[in-house]
Amino acid sequence: MNWRDTVRAASAPRNAREHRAAWLAIYDACGASVRLLARMMIGPRRGYDVHDIEQEVFLKASQAIGTLSLEDGRELACLRSWLHRITRNHVIDRLRASRARQQVDAPRGAASLDDIEVSSDHESIQVEAVQRTLSDPEAMIYLRQLLDALPDEDRLLLFHSCIDKLEFDELAELIQAECGTHCTGPGLRKRLQRLLPSLVAFAEIGRAAIRRSPTEGRGHEVDYESS
Repeated sequence: MNWRDTVRAASAPRNAREHRAAWLAIYDACGASVRLLARMMIGPRRGYDVHDIEQEVFLKASQAIGTLSLEDGRELACLRSWLHRITRNHVIDRLRASRARQQVDAPRGAASLDDIEVSSDHESIQVEAVQRTLSDPEAMIYLRQLLDALPDEDRLLLFHSCIDKLEFDELAELIQAECGTHCTGPGLRKRLQRLLPSLVAFAEIGRAAIRRSPTEGRGHEVDYESS
């Protein structure tokens, strides 16, 4: 697909048919990662609907897409990064606006990274494996509890390293700006090395449970992205 033409059509509503087709293509390519980022930023906070946030993000994007510039050869990556930036800013604005009313109810007990035994077999897990895990609805049924128990900066670290593939120095600046947490590139690299195998191990526990109970967790669609 020629994403440069798609973005041009999305920013020019004169041709209604092309305009609609362009936004459908953008949504198909980017909607899942926008929802995932919103979900990982919100964590266990109540009173938020990921799909509402997604609609608000795409509304903002539709109003500003004419300002988007694309790099040659990285058109889709630029589009995704731009939508992720809108998502981050929008979620941060919502959290700040309701901070006085916000109650955090993080799961307790079974979803601690420290409670998961990780064998040496997981030491060589690559980011690509975690990308597949984050995109697996069955794994996410079980991962949601773990992700909700993580600090905000760890959820952002996972998303932006695995999905946006940002460099660690960029991640340090982003996390410090958004979470107020002082961190460094080398420190984040070490933290990610600890997070990745634990995340995959927890997903494998979930997959094993699904295999043992084939009639449970299947046969109906689970909306693991909603609050």
